[in-house]
Amino acid sequence: MRKYGVALLLSLVCSLSAQLPYKYRVFLTDKQQNATLLSTPEVLLSEKALARRVHHEVFVDTTDLPVSATYIARLAEAGFPFVCASRWFNSVVVASADSDAIEALRGLPFVSDAKLVWKDNKVQPSFFVKEDVVGKKERQAEVAALAQLTVHHGEMLHKEGYRGDGMLIAVIDAGFLNADKIAAFEGKIAGTRDFVNPEIDIFATDPHGTNVLSVMATPASDEFSGTAPNATYWLLRSEDGSSEYPVEEDYWIAAAEYADSLGVDIINSSLGYSLFDDPQLNYTLSDIDGKSAFITRGASMAASKGMLVINSAGNEGQKPWRMLTFPADSPDVLTVGAVTPTLQVAGFSSHGFVSKGYVKPDIAGIGAPAFILDDSGELVSAQGTSFSTPAITGLAACLWQSLPNLKNRDLIRLMHEYGSFATQPDSLRGYGLPDVYQAFSQTTPLNPAKQTTMQLIPVDTLSGIWRLTGFPETEAEGMLRLFDPTGQAKAYFSFQGNNPLFDLNHLEKGLYIMCVEAPTIRFTQQIHLHGK
Repeated sequence: MRKYGVALLLSLVCSLSAQLPYKYRVFLTDKQQNATLLSTPEVLLSEKALARRVHHEVFVDTTDLPVSATYIARLAEAGFPFVCASRWFNSVVVASADSDAIEALRGLPFVSDAKLVWKDNKVQPSFFVKEDVVGKKERQAEVAALAQLTVHHGEMLHKEGYRGDGMLIAVIDAGFLNADKIAAFEGKIAGTRDFVNPEIDIFATDPHGTNVLSVMATPASDEFSGTAPNATYWLLRSEDGSSEYPVEEDYWIAAAEYADSLGVDIINSSLGYSLFDDPQLNYTLSDIDGKSAFITRGASMAASKGMLVINSAGNEGQKPWRMLTFPADSPDVLTVGAVTPTLQVAGFSSHGFVSKGYVKPDIAGIGAPAFILDDSGELVSAQGTSFSTPAITGLAACLWQSLPNLKNRDLIRLMHEYGSFATQPDSLRGYGLPDVYQAFSQTTPLNPAKQTTMQLIPVDTLSGIWRLTGFPETEAEGMLRLFDPTGQAKAYFSFQGNNPLFDLNHLEKGLYIMCVEAPTIRFTQQIHLHGK
């Protein structure tokens, strides 16, 4: 009964929060009794997410636990209804009618800190004008529309059969106007979620995300091709186009956490933050250090969970800010700048830096102009790092499909290694334009990718005997390991030949992640043991 009571309360407070003019980010002191959920990770993450964690040797820990529903309820009772939450940072965003509620929030015994992150612009005048980066132009020659694929030799990767099949990409953006009506996206959208306003139709919002999606998902034709036309996409809205406030960082992190729970492979984020409607909330240039901005910390956390996060550098090159926007400064993110079809740096592309620690932007793609589908499905041209970024995201998906043994950081390394400025990176193009076909062809002999039909199946559930089927005859030997959900290795077996048997009777009942490794294979599977 309590479970349903909390759910009903959250539904009511979410509705109330939309009517209040202020929002606060609140950090909580602990997660109460939620630590018990570590023993049931399938409640927290999908099977695909758990398998991705095993592949990256990242396991469930306290950052994966949800925030306390009791604390959320107590905040609501104190007059602060729930807006969204971050399990990674144990924080919630709450709404309020009070413009000066920080001390009241900090006075609550389960709150460690609080910060104002949003004001209704009907109450607070707007000091910031958000610009539309799409800037449509007249159609140019069709051959130019293919350049954003061919300049990276992506069409050659497609000819090898790598078009993003089996890859799951989350597009975190401002909205997806008419994406459900455009034929090019039919059958490619796995689902949607709106973190700005869950009550509205995500397909009746901003067109920016639709434009971004088209760069990846559009089927190949003589005049245009998406860079990952066979991938599957989750559409997640985190950007509020009506204002610019730090709360959008919270929405973004909530979207990234949701993507993590789904088992998403790659996040495409053509978003960035620096200055806000209220100048007192602005970031400064000294915050560009890869660790200060809240959204940058969120992007780094997303990468630590095994997702490849690809973010636009920003369009500030000819504006007073001039530099990268957040989270593009994260050292764990693949940051993308923009060049023209003649490979000159786009004037608007945000400036980065070259330091001993890391280079930003990492790489570049064509974005001045790029080609996209508009919200009616027509091919048009547009300007912005918003569109060079998904071109790279789609290509990264195809490359990862071709080399599934690699981890997210390996993909970033390959993009650097096979960039056109690999030996002399700069602060505008980074390591240059990556040649994904070279990355594939030169790496494949070292990391052979084999399709497998392997499966660990029970032979006798009561006695704990399991059989591994589908292990290739070409492999001389293999290794099977079992991990518990926290990453502790619980069993280790070396084996040879096909259809080997394994006695798992000594293990306690519960969830395990199996990992099979051989010279050219890495395979993971979630299994449940009934125990002794």
